[in-house]
Amino acid sequence: MGNKVKISFIIRTLNEDKYISNTINRIIKFGNVTNTIVEIVVVDSGSTDNTIKIIKDYISINSNIKLVNIDKSEWSWGRSINLGVKNSIGEYVVLISAHCFLRFSRPLLNVIELFDNKKISAVYGRQLPIDYMDPFEEFSLNINYTSSNIITSPKDILNGSATYISNAIAMYRSSDIINSPFDEEASSLEDFLWASKQALKGYSVAYVPEMSVYHSHQINVDTIYRREYYRCLESNRYLNQIVDDRKRKLIKKIVYKPYSIFYMIKNIILFYNSKIADKYKIKLATVIEYYKIIYHARVNSYYDSISRNDSNCNYWNGSDSNHLASGNLKVFCNSLLKDDKCELLPYD
Repeated sequence: MGNKVKISFIIRTLNEDKYISNTINRIIKFGNVTNTIVEIVVVDSGSTDNTIKIIKDYISINSNIKLVNIDKSEWSWGRSINLGVKNSIGEYVVLISAHCFLRFSRPLLNVIELFDNKKISAVYGRQLPIDYMDPFEEFSLNINYTSSNIITSPKDILNGSATYISNAIAMYRSSDIINSPFDEEASSLEDFLWASKQALKGYSVAYVPEMSVYHSHQINVDTIYRREYYRCLESNRYLNQIVDDRKRKLIKKIVYKPYSIFYMIKNIILFYNSKIADKYKIKLATVIEYYKIIYHARVNSYYDSISRNDSNCNYWNGSDSNHLASGNLKVFCNSLLKDDKCELLPYD
């Protein structure tokens, strides 16, 4: 290996034939530009499109790419990551979503230096929105992933300040995941849950915006409710585990619904007065409809987490948003461009 650093990229796939080539090509370019030995481990959970064929074509010409399969019935975010890490050989692993595209090459090598601090357990990067995919997600990414470097202390993590750590793009020591695997039952927020458990041991997480990827999902009315529901369900499950104070739980039970109403109204106002609303010429009625769905997902997930005491729900059976959405939101979703321009995104 000489002076080169061995890094394993773990990619989780399910029917990603539209994007996976772009993701892999950028990782390969990273290795070439930085003269770094790169391994790519793809963990597939039952793709029925051309994803598997594409991966096997890469494997036939690159011995540092491997495919690992996991049955869809056994799949979870955490289990697929743990499986990928077990099948990797890098000292460091970079977790990256199959539809995330690297923006820059060299900052990834700089990130490794942060791990000289033994009390940093993970480094996550910036997510840059892709135009005309999901304006509401674009708004959220711009707020939550800024241009400033941040190191979040264990105390702040446990207070919720590291909520936005994301395995869309994140680097870890392989040994840390082997020794402290991801929660394999979590239906969402497996990254935040892992960081929180590490925080209990005194570990911090770092945010480095230069380690950036393009990451957006095509807006889809069916998935708005489900995605928010499971994120909040896992967040509440985590709080139920960490917070053993009955008084605090009772107070939260009382204030959660009015707080969620406040959260909905605040986001409606902020979004409607943002440049993004003007950019896409989004009507106020559409904005209200979107955040009303988010409100119902948050409230329902909270009370479900109380009644069940855990999150043993099937991720794929979450309620959809159609019964909450009128024509405004559906028409807007259908109006956005469907062309795949991801190949044209800049990469340095």
